[in-house]
Formats: sequence, C-alpha cells, structure tokens
Amino acid sequence: MIGSSFQSAACRTLQTSAPKCRPQARRQGFIDVDKNCRTGLPRVYAVGDVVRGPMLAHKGEDEGVMVAEIIAGQHGHVNYDAIPWVIYTAPEIAWVGKTSNS
Repeated sequence: MIGSSFQSAACRTLQTSAPKCRPQARRQGFIDVDKNCRTGLPRVYAVGDVVRGPMLAHKGEDEGVMVAEIIAGQHGHVNYDAIPWVIYTAPEIAWVGKTSNS
C-alpha cells in the first residue's frame, strides 16, 4: 500500500517511543476511536483491547481486518452484534447477538 502503513503498537510503546504522537485516551486508558477505529491522529488506527468494547481476540481480529480493508480503499465493517461472547467458567458460558433487554 503506497502512502499508507498499518502498524500495531501497544499503548506503552506509543507513550515511550512517540510521546508527541499519543492518540487521545479516555476512561481507564482506552483509546478514543470512531466507528472505523480511526484515532484523532492522521493515519493512526487502534483496534482490539485498547479500544471500546469487549476484550476478545476475535473482536480485535475483526477490527484489524476492517482497518486493513479501509486502508486498501474498500468498505470495512464489523458487526459487533454477531461477535460471540464467552465467559471462561466451569461450565463455559457463551452467547451471540442481542439480549432480550437490547
């Protein structure tokens, strides 16, 4: 991709290696992003555990794919209602979709 780059970095890395290029953080250290995972900095995206929503690996992966599609000039989208949730207990509990209250 000419003129674009996709790089993942932990918050700690951004804070120590590029202190003047910090994305806007809010409650509990999460990075503010729009619906397309764009931060307030040009050409900087944030996905996964550092942004809003559940801390699930497959959610972060879906967001990463969406961002890659957007950078490539395609239409990227994540359907957050279709992401499975899981609670690691014995027995395990999992669900997909909206609750009756939603």
